[in-house]
Amino acid sequence: MAATAASTRRWNPPSLLLVAARQFTSATSSVTAPPTPPLLDTLLHAPVGADSLAENTDAGVAAVPLAYRRTRIDGAATAPQRIERGAALPALPGAHEAVVLPVVLLHCLLGDGTQFRLLEAQLHKLLAADTAASAAAGSSAPRLVLDLFLPDLRNHGVSPHAREHSYPALVADVRAFIRAHRLHRPLLAGHSQGGKTALAYALSLSEEELSPSSSRSDLVPSGLFLLDAAPAAYTHQHSSIFAAMTHLSSSTVRMEGHAAAEPLLATLRSKREADVALRSMLPSPNDRAFVLTNLVERRTLGAIRRLQHASSPDKHAGEDSSHGHGPDHSSGFAWRCNVDALHRCERLVHGWPLPPPPSLSLSGVGPCFPLPAFFVGGGQSSRLTTAGYTEAIPGYFPLHEMSIIPQAAHFVHHSHAKECASMMLQFVRDKVLPERDASSPASNL
Repeated sequence: MAATAASTRRWNPPSLLLVAARQFTSATSSVTAPPTPPLLDTLLHAPVGADSLAENTDAGVAAVPLAYRRTRIDGAATAPQRIERGAALPALPGAHEAVVLPVVLLHCLLGDGTQFRLLEAQLHKLLAADTAASAAAGSSAPRLVLDLFLPDLRNHGVSPHAREHSYPALVADVRAFIRAHRLHRPLLAGHSQGGKTALAYALSLSEEELSPSSSRSDLVPSGLFLLDAAPAAYTHQHSSIFAAMTHLSSSTVRMEGHAAAEPLLATLRSKREADVALRSMLPSPNDRAFVLTNLVERRTLGAIRRLQHASSPDKHAGEDSSHGHGPDHSSGFAWRCNVDALHRCERLVHGWPLPPPPSLSLSGVGPCFPLPAFFVGGGQSSRLTTAGYTEAIPGYFPLHEMSIIPQAAHFVHHSHAKECASMMLQFVRDKVLPERDASSPASNL
């Protein structure tokens, strides 16, 4: 693993991120949105590593433990193997004939760890075809197996709610996650907000961590795979989406036979009714469908609150405990994400906390990640087709590659899952595997 020349990294990433965190959160206020996590399922893993989070901090930001899903993509299996909560990791057939790569895949704003299912399916289909072709040819080359970790980022899904939502905080969470699961130099990938988190993570690594002899080099990704994300501050916003979500949360209606007015969300009997209520504010069916992935029945909140509280006790400095202890409701719906915090911190998600790279810095110094990075963009999206958003990429990531799919929009991994899967596997084989250390811990198999 090559380290960047000292002349390009005369700065202290954690200190810089601390300054950014303080600037970004100076105007924030306490959050009072209701607890709104999603329906629990058997594929969801409770957060782990909460006991050691005191030492897993970045930039002075306390990390929160992330709930996650885990899927093994093995071409020798008949389908992606979703590892159920509490279940032991199944034995890997022909483990001595396989190369296992841990992959941490981070979702977008208002998404969760389930948003990559189409990509998972295409990855399996391609690996299965490769495995069959290798067997037919009598090849003895080891097969590639992907061990996917799909966390719900803070304030999303079933992960804890917190007052702060900034890239320094998200980076702290991901560092803690990688350390808690003892992932050895994973491929770090993400879409939109998740992609920018991966970029900020890579650029926040210290000179010591990037050194091959460092005891903390396991935290260094073996590569980055970015889906329509750029290291830049965007000008677009989600104001209309948050306004619509807040409208459903704050509006009240008086039901027949009830003395007091009820919150509109509590009176809904189906997502179809919610869709109708959103139409005047969100005319796009695609926007409404995406927003409604965050709507869950209130009757599930009790169990989810207990999961959150058990994994993130109040002593945890990063947690917003106001989201876990409200009154229970047996009917209606609620938002699973922390709408107030995400709306209040929206400018931070669209922003960018780091200084320019060495090539664009007046002093000639700045952050740089000296390992492979692959950017996939949609030709109908502005993120990787706007010069102002992409000008810093060569300086930050000198070993980067980029591919634009002309017909794709922002959710490139949905509309063109096969192409994205193919590019990811090619990138892994050509750049990531050669970069990784010779051995991986057996605990990841």
